Amino acid sequence: MVDESEKSQAQSMRESSELPQQMADLESRGLEQKRSEQVQAAIYRISEAAQSAQNLDELYHSIHDTIAKLMPARNFYITLYDEAADLFTVPYLIDEYDEYWPPYKPGKGLGAFIMRTGKPLLATPEKFSELEKSGEAEIISRRMVDWLGVPLKTQHGKTIGVMAVQTYDEEHRLVDSDQDVLMFVSTQVAMAIERKQAEQALQQQAQELAMLNTLGQKVNASLLLDQVVKAAIENVLALNRYDLVLFYLHEGDQLVLQGISPETAIGFYSKTQSHIESLTGLTAQTGKAIFSINITADPRCTRTEVKEAGLQSFAAMLLKSGEDIIGVLGLATLHEHDFSLESTFLETMANQIATATQNALLHSEVQEYAIDLERSVKQRTAQLENTNKELQAFAYSVSHDLRGPLRAIDGYGNILLEDYGSQLDEEGRDLLRRLRQSSQHMGQLIDDLLKLSRLTQQEMTRGKVDLGALAAEVFHELNSLETDRKIVFTVGDELTAHADARLMQVALANLFSNAIKFTRKVPQAKIEFNALVKNGEKIFFVRDNGAGFDMRFAKKLFAVFERLHSASEFEGNGIGLATVQRIINRHGGRVWAEGAINQGATFYFTLDSQE
Repeated sequence: MVDESEKSQAQSMRESSELPQQMADLESRGLEQKRSEQVQAAIYRISEAAQSAQNLDELYHSIHDTIAKLMPARNFYITLYDEAADLFTVPYLIDEYDEYWPPYKPGKGLGAFIMRTGKPLLATPEKFSELEKSGEAEIISRRMVDWLGVPLKTQHGKTIGVMAVQTYDEEHRLVDSDQDVLMFVSTQVAMAIERKQAEQALQQQAQELAMLNTLGQKVNASLLLDQVVKAAIENVLALNRYDLVLFYLHEGDQLVLQGISPETAIGFYSKTQSHIESLTGLTAQTGKAIFSINITADPRCTRTEVKEAGLQSFAAMLLKSGEDIIGVLGLATLHEHDFSLESTFLETMANQIATATQNALLHSEVQEYAIDLERSVKQRTAQLENTNKELQAFAYSVSHDLRGPLRAIDGYGNILLEDYGSQLDEEGRDLLRRLRQSSQHMGQLIDDLLKLSRLTQQEMTRGKVDLGALAAEVFHELNSLETDRKIVFTVGDELTAHADARLMQVALANLFSNAIKFTRKVPQAKIEFNALVKNGEKIFFVRDNGAGFDMRFAKKLFAVFERLHSASEFEGNGIGLATVQRIINRHGGRVWAEGAINQGATFYFTLDSQE
């Protein structure tokens, strides 16, 4: 691959090889030998300057110095034409009366005349008068005596601007030979400028890429909004292109100032701005970036205090997240600066800052949500603690205040039967027996409810539990009460779990009691405790061949006091399975049942296996 230095050397050699023919052209036009040698030396110097100059400003100075050795060029300027913007800029101007010319639209000036005709022009006072009378051109300065301008045409015939010299006194007049010389060197000047522009554009692109890389790293280094704002402002100012940086966030129909540098400018910018009172607000309203070369003359800028601050040019860049406008970045300079020429760079920079800002805003929302969630959890925990205290108080009241009267009813009923039973007929004695049974049943319900409520209050101690051995122990203890029955009981192998042994003993006792009760009417009762693995999950189950149930009512099985069979058919109070569900839930598991009428039932449960 050929590098840029090799290309420059090849270009210089090609231009040098054309010089003999060019010099012959000069001599054929009547230039004396000495003058021809001066021109030849000038062309060499311009070619060398195109390679050695560090930037365009240095190249322009070299061109001016070279031209000044050939003709009166105390007053000299180069103007370049931007076809896309239809705008003249004056990157180099040395003049006795003017220090700076701002960019301007082509009109009827002499430079515009050169661009239209594509030909050189030596305008003497007589020529000025002729051009004005014909309406071809307008003379801006009446101080000029002579004006000489030539088009800057590249080898490909493209006119990129105008190079001109002018005089203000009769002692230094410009002549036709000056026009020939200036026209002759103009191609070399145009090529030198074009080459240096390309080199400088590449250098600027590389610098901007490096700047954007650094900026991206800095603004994305933190998820805190104030840190992102600070990093954005500091790194934009570090580019040494702008004198003021503003950072606004979009909130409703307002822009809220988040940061400004230098901070001394805060007096000229309010904390909030509406959509109608500033260029930044107008950008948020229209959804388009705004570039203003001269805010003093820009009717869109209505803030007089900003103009009084001495700012000249301003750019307002959108900060967007998707289609949403989240803010505006404002940039300003104390000198006239055409921000539109670097619009691509500014948009990329704004996009980087917008991305980091959006990340910070999302992080802030997550943090606020986490704080709200933590607050809600604390409130909920406090409510649960209060509820538990109330339940404990209720349990205490039930155990002491309700069971006392029930015992009294049962006791007095027993006294009546024993001491006065002979004075009652059989119906009276039956009513007293029913009264005692009801009070005793109520007492049992209260005891079961108290046990159920305590399950959620007791602290769990989990460890490795052999549920197979525990099940066998529980079943045999319950079965010992069934002296007149023979139940076939089987237990699977390797039924270990990480659980609270005491609570699992209660759960298994309720499941087995249920199975023993509902197999009472089966000639050969069978009860099995085992486990299966499904989708990597271990599922324990208790299966029986008893009365079963209608699956339409399966959801009622684990509700307190819900029964699918009458008390006359099977005793019970509807607390057992609710107790099982409470215990399994505390273990982080699930419990459910399957069955069919007169075909038995299977109760499944899982336990959270994480230790």
